[in-house]
Amino acid sequence: MLVRVVKLEFPNPRVPAGILGNTATVQSGGWVFTEASPPVGDRVLLVVYGCSGQRRWVEGLVTAPVTALTLDGGRLLLRPGVYEMDMKEDKRGNTLVRFFYPALPTATPQGVVVAVDGRLVEGKAETLISARGHSRTGRHWDEWSLVYIPSLPCTIGWEGWGGMVYERVTAAGIETIPAPLSPEEW
Repeated sequence: MLVRVVKLEFPNPRVPAGILGNTATVQSGGWVFTEASPPVGDRVLLVVYGCSGQRRWVEGLVTAPVTALTLDGGRLLLRPGVYEMDMKEDKRGNTLVRFFYPALPTATPQGVVVAVDGRLVEGKAETLISARGHSRTGRHWDEWSLVYIPSLPCTIGWEGWGGMVYERVTAAGIETIPAPLSPEEW
């Protein structure tokens, strides 16, 4: 399926030196993080983990062309644009989302993909990957979700550490809007 990526920032990246043109290892902390593997051909595997204490688990996998990824300071981003996207499962049952450059770059996308720092709660959207990590007590946590929106404009509501956030997603981008909304605006 052809999708437009509007905002896709991976959580707390851990990228070894030289993978994306970086001269030093990029490493951020957090209970949800992304680990980049060395490229195979022109593709990079990104593993999204949740963790608690010394334990960690795979929440989802993403592959993308190495030229579509960029490091901006300590942030790992999939460049905005149009991509061919498909979903599969690996041998262990983990969700694998694959992004490719489209064969026909002028084709019309069927939907939009965004990443949010929380869990999708409301809106006409589908969660592709949902990741959650937490402290050992479970009182503190991080969440991150990769979300597919089939039609624009769309309003989504997601819940993160700071509470509910409502965003209006259009072809021009994403804007945070005040809440609550009336049901007609969904």
